[in-house]
Amino acid sequence: EAKVLFALKQLVANTDDLKELNFKDIVGKRVIKHIIGDLQRPENLVNQDWAVHAVMLLLILSVNRNNAKLMQQEGWQKASYVLHSTPDSSGETMVQRVYQLDHRVNGGTAARTSPRDEAKAAHTPQMTGRVVME
Repeated sequence: EAKVLFALKQLVANTDDLKELNFKDIVGKRVIKHIIGDLQRPENLVNQDWAVHAVMLLLILSVNRNNAKLMQQEGWQKASYVLHSTPDSSGETMVQRVYQLDHRVNGGTAARTSPRDEAKAAHTPQMTGRVVME
């Protein structure tokens, strides 16, 4: 399945400019529901290649605003939460891609705090005081 997602991602990414958004719309309508449903299940994230290619495909599809709205309707929030909650070895690159997708799906608003961020914040000393500008 990872290879299929990779191939589909390549096809979508390399469409010509005139047909690009329409092609992304067509592909998005067919795959977004299934991919997001699969990303919502932590047991599916064991195959890290699949998860990376799934997120990359969604990221490319999310350039189309209709697809971003569809992702929101199909439960991207839950998929994002699962991705942020599941330990992964794909590193910060995957985390950044998920944040970028959060941003696109949420219409340009900041993504909610993830469990990973909450854990970091709990162990990060907070600075207090005021900054004086002259």
